[in-house]
Amino acid sequence: GYYKPRDGYVESAPNDQIWNKPTVVLQNQNSFSNAEMFPYAMQERGLAKTVGMPTPGYVIWTWGSSLVDGTGIRMPMSGVYRLDGTPMENIGQEPNYEVDWSNEDYMAGKDPQLQKALDLLIKK
Repeated sequence: GYYKPRDGYVESAPNDQIWNKPTVVLQNQNSFSNAEMFPYAMQERGLAKTVGMPTPGYVIWTWGSSLVDGTGIRMPMSGVYRLDGTPMENIGQEPNYEVDWSNEDYMAGKDPQLQKALDLLIKK
């Protein structure tokens, strides 16, 4: 994707580093911000398949500042966009393989998301 700072230059993301190992990225509904950007980048570049649940779309960059009374504020300063131009903010990232992890599975010590990831890797 790309980053577009307010009044700044567009920057591609991730940069042009190459990874060629079989990879599966886990994501879920509790992933947010960079944990949404990473699965998108890996999926979009064809570097990995993603397994889990759609993310919530909590992707926006903010910077902190101080006010004259000493309190702090956070200001949105940069949006994160997919290559097709859609924003990542408020639009969650869909996994290649949607696999839920129920409370029952968790309590039983089972992780179906991890199992699906391992199954995909074993096939490669």
